Amino acid sequence: MRQLIPACARKGGYLLLVFLVISTWSTLTAKTAFPGRQSQGRTPAEKEKQKKYPASWNIPIAAGSKLETLAQIYNKKAALLPAGDLDDQAPLPGWFRAFLREKLVGLPVTGRPQYPADAGKLLQWLKDNQNFSRSELNSRLEKLGQKVQAVKSENKRRAMYPAEWEIDVPAGTKLDKLRLQIDAEFNLLPEKDIEDTTPLPIWFRVYMRKQFPKLPQSGPYQYPRTAGRSLQRMLSNPDTVEIDNK
Repeated sequence: MRQLIPACARKGGYLLLVFLVISTWSTLTAKTAFPGRQSQGRTPAEKEKQKKYPASWNIPIAAGSKLETLAQIYNKKAALLPAGDLDDQAPLPGWFRAFLREKLVGLPVTGRPQYPADAGKLLQWLKDNQNFSRSELNSRLEKLGQKVQAVKSENKRRAMYPAEWEIDVPAGTKLDKLRLQIDAEFNLLPEKDIEDTTPLPIWFRVYMRKQFPKLPQSGPYQYPRTAGRSLQRMLSNPDTVEIDNK
């Protein structure tokens, strides 16, 4: 019996060694024969995040242009964008966002805004000048970089407003367009606007101040008691709203 056990152990060890060799060979063969099955270097979460950038945010790019080369380089880096990048719904393609984050140091990584408002103008310029001058591009980036601090300040102020104050607006309606238009005028809200903790969304606060410029600018009672009912009426009739361009 004592001689039998070592013999069995040796035999089992040989079988295990043969199994490992065959398994390793099979794995290497599969990777060579089917390269498309190999990992592309991105996690499933990163691939899923890339899909969330709407196709409508893309711009037409001419083949062989400098812009095509630029987009190809930064499209590979788009998977590395912060997890909260899409908190800012500015219509900027993923590659362009990755480009801006590399060139403009200090951009916020959550909340909104994360990108300067004039970023869209730079994207339009690139679209119109696809074989751009590198020096001109750098000059425009430098000017855009001067607005990073303002972006950080607004981002910090917006973060003071609880997310639960926001409210869903039917997409594509006049009210939705109005919301997007006046939300961009956040700077109209006075510094102490947040002292009034009535749960009104930011865009509606801007709307109220555009309609009633003499509203108080500090204290707990800046908005009329009827503000909530006015908001509800707008939500109930989202295609009948109008705003004066004051």
